Amino acid sequence: MIALASCKPASKTTASSTPAEKSKSGKLTPEHLQMYTTTYFNATREKMRGNMEDAENLYKQCIRMNPEEPSAFYELATIYTNQNKYAEALQLARRASELSPKNEWFHYLYAGLLERTKQFDEAIKVYEKLTKINPEKIDYKYELADCYITAKKYSEAIKIYDEFEKIFGVTEEISVQKERLYVKTGNFDKAVAEVKKLISSNPLETRYLHILAELYSANSKNEDAFQVYNEILRLDSNDPFVHLSLADYYRDKKENEKGYQELKLAFENPDLDIDIKIKILLSYYTLTENDNTLKSQAFELSQILVDKHPTQAKAHAINGDFLYREKRLQEARTNYRKAIEIDNSRFPLWSQLLVINSELNDFKALGEESKKAMELFPTQPVLYLFNGMSCIQNKDYQSAIDILNEGRINVVENRPLLSQFHANLGDAYNYIRNYEESDKNYEKALEYEPDNIYVLNNYSYYLSLRGERLDRAAALSLHCNQIEPNNASYQDTYAWILYHQNKLEEAKTWLEKALENGGNKNPVILEHYGDVLFKLQDKDKAYLMWQTAKEKGKGSDLLDKKLAEKTLFE
Repeated sequence: MIALASCKPASKTTASSTPAEKSKSGKLTPEHLQMYTTTYFNATREKMRGNMEDAENLYKQCIRMNPEEPSAFYELATIYTNQNKYAEALQLARRASELSPKNEWFHYLYAGLLERTKQFDEAIKVYEKLTKINPEKIDYKYELADCYITAKKYSEAIKIYDEFEKIFGVTEEISVQKERLYVKTGNFDKAVAEVKKLISSNPLETRYLHILAELYSANSKNEDAFQVYNEILRLDSNDPFVHLSLADYYRDKKENEKGYQELKLAFENPDLDIDIKIKILLSYYTLTENDNTLKSQAFELSQILVDKHPTQAKAHAINGDFLYREKRLQEARTNYRKAIEIDNSRFPLWSQLLVINSELNDFKALGEESKKAMELFPTQPVLYLFNGMSCIQNKDYQSAIDILNEGRINVVENRPLLSQFHANLGDAYNYIRNYEESDKNYEKALEYEPDNIYVLNNYSYYLSLRGERLDRAAALSLHCNQIEPNNASYQDTYAWILYHQNKLEEAKTWLEKALENGGNKNPVILEHYGDVLFKLQDKDKAYLMWQTAKEKGKGSDLLDKKLAEKTLFE
């Protein structure tokens, strides 16, 4: 650029889109050389300022002005490369390298673009040329070796690594790469020899022994691998990875107890990364569903994990997962609480804790802990749902309505969750006898989830109690029974609606189904059956059903009066 700028300036310089004129010798005239130089300078300045569109247009002018000058081709190629326009960049980089056959940068950009466009054979030719242009630059040989590997020309890549070894001596990087390439070419003996050479360079480095053991194991040379494992133990008896490898070795030999003992030794080593241990436990999670032996091992390993990593939330969390699956809810809850105490930023832990509180019917804890979680995760709607449910169970219905309406706003494209919000709002409004809002929310819940059994049953039952819209109640309850046909509670609801419709024989049939499906132990169902029988004039049997209901537990508030006066009260 300095050389070009030193030419005598023309009396008038303007950027031209036409090719520059040349002298009889074929070179640019001084005037047009000045024009080219100015345009190229302006293009480079715009590129440095980040004005790529202006720079692109100016470089294009340079190419039109002097198509034999490679620099503009190269600079424009770099702009297109940064814009991921690899096809356009490739053509420009190729032209730059053709015009300047000994320029390393031009060839290097061209080779890289050939790789990006998966033209590996062509890229190899360019990298080979670069190694000849500058034999001292090791980077070009590394790039060439990588290109050989990508093109699956493994023998050629090995030759380059052999050259590196002559320069640098035996190194882990080179030896490991050669070992892998020998494996790919099916030359197991040379792969072993390469690793042994690495071991000889540093006999006390157990990592190299692990590489050899893995190579033997991968090629079914298990006894050779076993010998290497013993050598590792001799050098470092506290190496946890050798115990993991021995666990696999013994499992392959069907010596499962020995394998498990090795696995325990690995778990008891606090230096073994906790994520490795958790990955192993996760594999147990699926395997232990139907295997009690493995299940006991999983519990022992998860307890070791907690003992060795007591300050890691994930250790308590996975222990809680195993306990929860076995329905050991109190113990699982303790572990989740401990995990949250260590790290309260993990939403899934809070979610699982609240599920357990709900399953334990511990609505006080559900309310308190869902409130804490809401403070940490104010946009997570399920927390508001849990809190609203706890308020309903604690008979704080207005608070439930407020919280559920607040949380519902945060639900995005989750129809089942929206259904649950409206179902609980339906319950809350029903309890404060705002039946209009209750019905609206139940209908909304069914709009989002037409097969929501909870809503189908409860909504239809509440309508029957009020004696309102009994046809709608009957349709909802029948649909509920079609979804889950042998549920005594749902059959009782449908029978009770039929009773209020004065369809007594049908009601009797459905109640008898309910009794067959376990309802004979439910005082409410037995009392309902007695009521139907009384209306069908089978009063003695009705009285017997009321007595049985009394014996099984608490029926309606009118049950004692029915028994005392031997007549039906509604």
